[in-house]
Amino acid sequence: IYHQGYLYQKSKLFNNAYNHYRTLQIYFPKNQLTQKAKEEMKKLAKVEQIKIEPLLLDEHERRIKELLYDVEYHQVVSEVSEILKTQNFLPANFYFYLAKAQKGLRKRNLSNAALRKFLKHYPDHRRTQEALFTIGRNLWNTGYYRDGLKYFEKSVDEGTDHTLINQALFFIGKMHEEKKRYPQANKYYTKLVKKLDGDYPERALWQLGWMNYTTENFQKAYDYFTESTVKYPSGLFAESSMFWSAKSAEKLKHKELAQKIFQTVNTAYPYTYYGIRAGE
Repeated sequence: IYHQGYLYQKSKLFNNAYNHYRTLQIYFPKNQLTQKAKEEMKKLAKVEQIKIEPLLLDEHERRIKELLYDVEYHQVVSEVSEILKTQNFLPANFYFYLAKAQKGLRKRNLSNAALRKFLKHYPDHRRTQEALFTIGRNLWNTGYYRDGLKYFEKSVDEGTDHTLINQALFFIGKMHEEKKRYPQANKYYTKLVKKLDGDYPERALWQLGWMNYTTENFQKAYDYFTESTVKYPSGLFAESSMFWSAKSAEKLKHKELAQKIFQTVNTAYPYTYYGIRAGE
């Protein structure tokens, strides 16, 4: 594209040259040749017959997506902020691009500010649940538990995406567990365990086992870990569920049962963390 533009420029077909250079700015914003094209565009801008066309919103969007892919968060924030100076509001996706860039810069409060603007302008948009969930997660990660809970709960109440609903339910359970509000955590984990889709029901079942183990309710811990092993024999937590069911049995003084499970874990997973620990 650059060399075609350069040939047009040499042939004095200046508008053709300019448009080729312009295309590079949209589709390849961080390419080395794009920087050279930018310098040529400055020269061409001084030519009398040149037609300079500002980027359209869809062209801005394509450029911003490429910048995000290249992890150019500062540039994304700068460009979206400039567009906002001339328009009262933008297409919905732009607020998510801005939020992602701010989060990438570890400015979660500004990420949330962008998403709140989206919610203000697009209260009934299909991505509303995603915005609520992301705000909740940002708040949780910065220590604002109560506010985070509200947004997670709202994302569940107003949501249709089952993956996000399951994830929010799990995070709500984790937040309660972290604050030692075990009955509330149990409520959300149990609700999630009854669901059939995705990884989070399995995670919730394992977490119920772990929560009971750490609170020294070893019989319940054993029951949950065993249920997880039976229900998800090839799941993400299969070996850790087996290992901790053995540890729970050990705490219950069921030494033979514990040794049998440890041996099974060691045989099935001889080179993993839990397999090696079980062998010890």
